[in-house]
Amino acid sequence: MTNNKLAYHSFRLAMGISILIHGAVRIPKLLKVAEGISSDFDGTLLQGIPSLAAGFFVPIAEVLVGIGILIGWKVSRYALTSGILLMGILMIGTCLIENWAALPSQIIHAIAFYILLINALTWQPERKNYD
Repeated sequence: MTNNKLAYHSFRLAMGISILIHGAVRIPKLLKVAEGISSDFDGTLLQGIPSLAAGFFVPIAEVLVGIGILIGWKVSRYALTSGILLMGILMIGTCLIENWAALPSQIIHAIAFYILLINALTWQPERKNYD
């Protein structure tokens, strides 16, 4: 295995584990997590049911994204794209509640997913030439 492949797969595994475990530790206490997130959004545009729904959605989405990244192959392309979108959603919420300390971590994760996604080792569909 070349150093490029080793670096790519090591980084992919590290990012997959990071996002998977971040969501997995919240699953057993999902109701408490969702209620906590919902209370953080009191007085914002997303107070009430939207933030409660997000509180249930985010940990499950993190687990699914992490599993997809760890599986690799064709799945990783879609998992990385979903991870970038998830970070965007989290950044919206973070900005709404003005939790500026959490924002750098979300930006770093989005950049890491982007770096993995644009890497030549990440699967992508073949482009057909219709010339």
